[in-house]
Parts: sequence; C-alpha cells; structure tokens
Amino acid sequence: MKGFYNVTKQIKEALEAEPFVNTVTFGSIDDVDLNKQTIFPLSHITVNNTTVGSKTLTFNISILSMDIVKPIFKSSLKEDRLLLLSRFFIVSIGILSLLLALILKGVISSLLLGYTVYTSGLVFPILLGFYRHKLKLNRAGAISGMMVGGGLALIGKIMGWNFFGFSAGLYGFFLSGLTIIIVSRFSR
Repeated sequence: MKGFYNVTKQIKEALEAEPFVNTVTFGSIDDVDLNKQTIFPLSHITVNNTTVGSKTLTFNISILSMDIVKPIFKSSLKEDRLLLLSRFFIVSIGILSLLLALILKGVISSLLLGYTVYTSGLVFPILLGFYRHKLKLNRAGAISGMMVGGGLALIGKIMGWNFFGFSAGLYGFFLSGLTIIIVSRFSR
C-alpha cells in the first residue's frame, strides 16, 4: 500500500505544479463541490477499481480534468459561446468517429488504429513530461509532438504508407519526440 500512496502523491504534486490546474482533489467526484467557481480548472484523481492478485494489488486510477477551455482562451468566452464550442467539438468528434468506423469496417482494425495513434502521439510526450524541467520542455512542444506523431500515424495508417518496411506509426513515434524538443526550444 505504501507504493500506492507514493504514486498518488507524485501524481498530485505533478498536477499541482501545472499552471492550468487551480485545484487537485482525490476520491469520489460526488464529494467535490462543483458549484464553487473558484476551484476550476480542476483535476480530480479517482481510483476506478482494484484487482487483488496473489502478492500484488493492481489499481486503475483515472485523472479527470475539468474546465480546460477557459484558461486557454483567458476567460474571454461567454457561457453561450462556450456551450456552442462544446457542442461543435462533440458533433465533430462523433462525425470523425463514424467516418473512421465506416472506412475501417471492423472493431479490431479500429482498435489497432487507436493504439497506433495513441502510441505515436502520446508515449514520448508522457515520458518526456516526467523530465520536462530538466529538459526545459513546455506545453507548446508537448501539444505539437502529440499532433505531429498522432497525425502522422493516423494519416499514414489510413493511406497505407509504408516507408522502408516500417509503418508511418513508427516514424510518427520518433518524430513526436523530436518535435517536442524542437518546438520547446524555439517557443520559450
């Protein structure tokens, strides 16, 4: 159990160090007073389930982030515009998901595409994020790396690109890391 508390403590400290996080909470989301406007942007850590093994406990932990749009736009959006923006993105993501499902024609191929985009776009940003202060990385670099790596993997998988016997996802994976470093250096 000591390891569990150490991990959750490190997650909480990392979230508190982020400039876009005002409050970090832990436990059931029902216990958080979401009517207080001063707590947003909020990151909430919750344990979904625990699996008991013969000598191990495996915890499934989720981190919820709420109200991440207003800090980006510096609260210049009115509530009706924010609602319209949310609806637009929900519909856009739904249409994109439907188109991908129609193109791929199968659950397994959709899952493989999702894993390819996830691996290419998020592994390096997550790993390098642990050393962001030491490597002098910033948010612009991380977001750029996610977009370049995930975008190259997505486009390459749909178009069937294969360079020198390797899929575009592998190139997106390494290009993601390179993009993070380059953009972080030039956007200080």
